[in-house]
Amino acid sequence: MEGGVFSRKNVGMWAVVLLVLDFTCPASATTCTEVQTNLQPCLGAMNGLLPGAPPTACCNGLKVVLSLEREIGVGAACNCTKNLILTVPGLNIDVKVSSDLQNQCNVDLQFSLANNDQCTG
Repeated sequence: MEGGVFSRKNVGMWAVVLLVLDFTCPASATTCTEVQTNLQPCLGAMNGLLPGAPPTACCNGLKVVLSLEREIGVGAACNCTKNLILTVPGLNIDVKVSSDLQNQCNVDLQFSLANNDQCTG
């Protein structure tokens, strides 16, 4: 058998398969890292340590997360956020703080930043 499934004549087919997989797989580690990196400027505000308006970097980060949420899906963005929250010792975010933060930044994520969000979206 000359070359089999991985022969040169099948390169185009494999390119299409990989392209389809790239669009259908859940959030990649890189995208999850993007979500988490963009949320880091919000950690102080999320924990109630920064009174007043959230930092500009936090609001900008939430806007990026909103964009990523649309790209990778609500459930994936929520799970990435949840993983970040669970890795920060002592970070305890309630629904009100999450909602206030999103309102102050004029961002409407389809999931809560609160610790108890079930990420069902």
